Amino acid sequence: MSASAEYLWSRYTGTIELLSQINNSFVYVGEYHSNGNPELLYVSPSFESFFGWTPEDAVENPALLLHSIHPEDMELSKLATRKFIELISSAPVDERLEYKIIFEARVMSPDNTYSRIIIQEQILELSEDGLPWIMLGIADLAPNQTITETLRLRLINFRTGKIIPFSLTSEEKSILTTREKEILKLISEGRLSKEISEMLSISLHTVNRHRQNILQKLNVDNSIEAIHNAQNLGLIE
Repeated sequence: MSASAEYLWSRYTGTIELLSQINNSFVYVGEYHSNGNPELLYVSPSFESFFGWTPEDAVENPALLLHSIHPEDMELSKLATRKFIELISSAPVDERLEYKIIFEARVMSPDNTYSRIIIQEQILELSEDGLPWIMLGIADLAPNQTITETLRLRLINFRTGKIIPFSLTSEEKSILTTREKEILKLISEGRLSKEISEMLSISLHTVNRHRQNILQKLNVDNSIEAIHNAQNLGLIE
């Protein structure tokens, strides 16, 4: 921890420790470095009930938190965090502390089963260059405990209440071809392979081959998971 970060942290300590006692949420504070990865400055005691590790373990090894997230959700969350930082860095300086990103992800519990949690992250302090520096995260169990659903996210201006359109980069959107996106969109509308074949004037074999390619590219086992992943990536609406 840098000396300046330690000074800032001392200003927030009392408030954040009090916040961590509310609703048994777990709270963490991180310092962003030039590589975009945060160094954890504080993790509340309730972290252990969520993950089975002590707060001290988490501070010493921040990768523990990432490794607890479902592999599918972890990749999406890393992409989303980078995009969040990019969006904040491009906003007017006087507005950069007004945004928070909300994740709903699956994490491994101490009993080795997955639970869904909601994580809210916002920037507390900017660096001298006006870039994201000190970050606050608050997490709690999600009301929706459907484990088959992948990561959900949204970006909010919490001062105005406005939800900001948020999608990943065109590079991530190119995971699927135009035809695969078209077919997945029809699948999300409840169309069967035979219907899709007739609508697009392609063979049933071709439709099924595209369906298999979609599952492989999105690293999922079925069409429902593919639809959720694609929606979270902004591939289909």
